[in-house]
Amino acid sequence: MLLSSLILVFQIIVNFVFAIFGAYYCGLNIGAARKNKIKPGISTALSYVSLGMSFFIMAYVIATVISYMLFYLNYIPYASFVFATSFSFLVFGLMIITFGLPLAINAVLVYKEHKNVSTAFGAFISVAFEVLNIYKYVQGFKDARSALKMSNEWGSKYGIEIIISAFLAAFVLIYVNYKRGINDALDGRLAQGKQNVQGGV
Repeated sequence: MLLSSLILVFQIIVNFVFAIFGAYYCGLNIGAARKNKIKPGISTALSYVSLGMSFFIMAYVIATVISYMLFYLNYIPYASFVFATSFSFLVFGLMIITFGLPLAINAVLVYKEHKNVSTAFGAFISVAFEVLNIYKYVQGFKDARSALKMSNEWGSKYGIEIIISAFLAAFVLIYVNYKRGINDALDGRLAQGKQNVQGGV
């Protein structure tokens, strides 16, 4: 029980950091492109894909944290806790995988074109995260779907409020850090945007 709780906390912290820096680095990439008057291309598209993934990672993290805190403090019934955690896993988890796939493919293509330690490490991390996310999603899909169906109307009522709150909070956090990255790039605080950061379910 203690080990599983520690693993969950570690995953939440890692994903939170990845989402924050992912949004910031996306802003750096977009800001650098604007400053250097580079026409939008594949790099820009991948930056927005990474931004979308960062958003869903953050939404998943916030929904999980809110659900556990409210349930632990007895503010919501167990049915609401089950609905919120199951829904966030099924929906946000799927979106994380969907947005992560093109990033993993791009990392492999970059490695094939520029074979060095840096690109090899980037490709390995991107593919490893994507494979791990898919594995965890497939493993937990059946249980999460069953739990979601079993949650009653009372559970879905509070569960939806948690999901909406997580959605809005994630949007604010990701947007603020994305804009901060753009402003830093345009102000010349950093020479150029950096590579995308990928997190997981």
